[in-house]
Amino acid sequence: LQKLEEKRSAELEEKLKEFEAKEDMLNTKILDLEKAGMERKISDLEKERVEAKEESMRWEGELRNLKGEISDLKEQLRLANRPLWKKLFNIDGERKPSE
Repeated sequence: LQKLEEKRSAELEEKLKEFEAKEDMLNTKILDLEKAGMERKISDLEKERVEAKEESMRWEGELRNLKGEISDLKEQLRLANRPLWKKLFNIDGERKPSE
């Protein structure tokens, strides 16, 4: 009976080691899959960041263009509001580069 118990105990210990090894292997696979999923999420976030940066640059360009147009309109308004005698003699027709 004792030999049978020792044999059964040895078999159970061997099975336990097999299942522990299998559990470790599965845990490793799960971690790898989770890591791969995170890498995909990180990749997606990086793509979103690039898209946001491109969008930001596009809006900055539009803002620069708008500021240029506003500046041109201000200059046209300034020239249009000059006194008549300045218009006739074209005095102060061009702004100085320093302004």
